[in-house]
Amino acid sequence: MASRKCSGILGGRPRRDAPTRTRERRRKGTAAADMTPKTHLTTRPIRAVLFDAVGTLFEVRGTVGELYREIAVDFGSKADATSIQKSFIEYWEKVGQPTDKQSWELLVRWVFERVGPVEDFGRFFETLYEAFRTDSTWECCPETREVLRALEAEEFPLGIVSNFDQRLPDVLGALDIDSFFSSITIPASCGYLKPDRRIFEHALRRLGVPAEETLFVGDHVIQDFQAAKEAGLRAVLIRRSGERADHTGTISNLLEILPMLDVSTHSTTTRGFPLDGNSMEDLF
Repeated sequence: MASRKCSGILGGRPRRDAPTRTRERRRKGTAAADMTPKTHLTTRPIRAVLFDAVGTLFEVRGTVGELYREIAVDFGSKADATSIQKSFIEYWEKVGQPTDKQSWELLVRWVFERVGPVEDFGRFFETLYEAFRTDSTWECCPETREVLRALEAEEFPLGIVSNFDQRLPDVLGALDIDSFFSSITIPASCGYLKPDRRIFEHALRRLGVPAEETLFVGDHVIQDFQAAKEAGLRAVLIRRSGERADHTGTISNLLEILPMLDVSTHSTTTRGFPLDGNSMEDLF
């Protein structure tokens, strides 16, 4: 049920009423949000940050196979975690990512038809589906909260654009990071999946910030990095393995976006931009 809505506004943390120099600097000379496709990324200041969810802000605890097996054994399953993981990946690669409860049920049924049946599949699936709404199956990446706190302190509007299903707000709440985000955009509410540019345009309208003044951070080359750039946003690709892509704009840790945004942190693990000798403009 590891997955990678366009929903309304979640309750964000209170913002200071009095405008600060930081806020005034971001708003100076800014027109109303412009949804016109951009073919050239400008160097206008970044005023907002959008994130992908899974693999960027949080990850599965262990593997999907291990988590499925922990629940399946209570329903008589004899399948091992490796077999479950292999079948899960096979379905994902053939059919694609589920985006609602019904499509998740099809995936789980397919997996256990191949690795061996479970008793009372309906109850098993409900138990499994609800488990992936909690922090028993998800965990924040180590630096996530530090980065979100630093961006919030500088009053950057923050949002999420993800192909996750309707459980995403609950997952964010379970991980205690929901209050950082003023908008959550997923396919269930807006009808579009990444890499469709319209899911990004929906998110930008909710934030009220132009594409060229918004940074998007994600871990998928096509659905996140390339799609965001084609929608006119400035983008970076996070590769937590440390592997560099064949292009600039790759980071291995969320802390690496802070120097680019002139945001300070007390951490000593932040790598400064620019990367690999490229100019800052090249990174987007």
